[in-house]
Order: sequence, then structure tokens, then C-alpha cells
Amino acid sequence: MKRIAITQRIIENQSYPETRDGLAADWGDWIQAATPDAVMMPVPNRADAATDWWTEIRPDALILSGGNDWGEAPARDDTERRLLDAARQAGTPVFAVCRGLQAVNACFGGAVIDDVAARTGVTHVAQNHGIELDKSPVSALAGSPTLTVNSFHDQGVVVDAVAPGFQVFAVAKHGIVEGMFHQSEAIVAVQWHPERTSPSAAFDVALFNALLEHGAFWTDVSS
Repeated sequence: MKRIAITQRIIENQSYPETRDGLAADWGDWIQAATPDAVMMPVPNRADAATDWWTEIRPDALILSGGNDWGEAPARDDTERRLLDAARQAGTPVFAVCRGLQAVNACFGGAVIDDVAARTGVTHVAQNHGIELDKSPVSALAGSPTLTVNSFHDQGVVVDAVAPGFQVFAVAKHGIVEGMFHQSEAIVAVQWHPERTSPSAAFDVALFNALLEHGAFWTDVSS
């Protein structure tokens, strides 16, 4: 069984005062359907223990999931920084989703805008919208120059603030980055949510499995 590490959101519970780690049940359903020979392993938001956790579990892939704006949950931000470092050192594939795209961009030195709607005049919360794809091997999995994706984010990344070393493969109107990958490492990020009802479902599964099986498949110049 492949071990899929996945990060969790931090929830400040209101009915009883406590801080919780949480993960949507949708993720378990999606991973089981997309990759039946995989088991999901949620990671606690403990930055001080993240590297040791990684060393003991030795995951086959890391998913940086959605939830929490970047910068609002320092314990999660620090945990994901350390997990990303550990995955890179091990050469482990990273699949970053929604907040995960923003986290990757920030960790690699790019910028995150706090309010997409204020920047563009268009909300990206609870909307489906079209995106344009480039001609990279990642986009080729879609079999089309465009896709329709879901959207549940206030924060985002714009094309002129992408971290060094990354290539944008999908973009929405107003230059909002919807997909990017590292040019030499096995890291790919999407701004939408594959685990939710997704009009791009076939592409999402193909992308995740290609990353899981082949790593940075877009660097294979022999194909």
C-alpha cells in the first residue's frame, strides 16, 4: 500500500473551547477512488515533530490540503514548511491543493494575495469557472486547451508573483494562477479542489496518479 501523507486544517472549536486538527471526509473517498492501493495518513499540526513523523512514516507522497488562509494558522504554516522540506530531501512527490498552492508559492519565495475578489472584482468562492492550459506534459493529460474547475478560495497567486523555479500551466482570468509545477522537482499544485465535486475530475485523477507513479514526469524529455 502506498502511504499518502496529507496535511490538516486547524479548527478553533466554538461549542467547546479547544483547537482541533481536521480533514474533510471527501479526501478519504477521493484517494480511495483515485488510487485504490493507497492509504491516507493525516499529519498532525506539530511543527516540532513534523520531521520525526516524516522519518518514521516515510510516505510515498505528500498532499498539502486546503483550509486556513496562509498566515492565519502559524502552527500549520510551520508544519507544512517542514514537511515540504522533508519531501524535497527525500524526492517524494508533492500534490498541493488550493491553500497548498499558496503555501508552496510562499515557501519557495513567491507572494500570496489576500483577497482575489478585491484584486479582480470577481469572486472565486463556490464558483465553477474556466481556465486556460499551456502546452506542457502536465496540461496534455487534459486532452484540451481549456478546463472547467471548481473554486473555493479568497487568497491566491498571480502570474507575476510565482516563485522562482515554477512554471504556470493553468491560469484563470485576471492572471490568477490555477495550476503550476516545479520545473525540476516532483511538485505540482492546483488551485481547485479535486476531492470535492469537480468538473475536472478525470484530469485530477490522471494528474495525481501520474505524479504518484512517475514523479516529475514533465521532465522526461524522451517521451
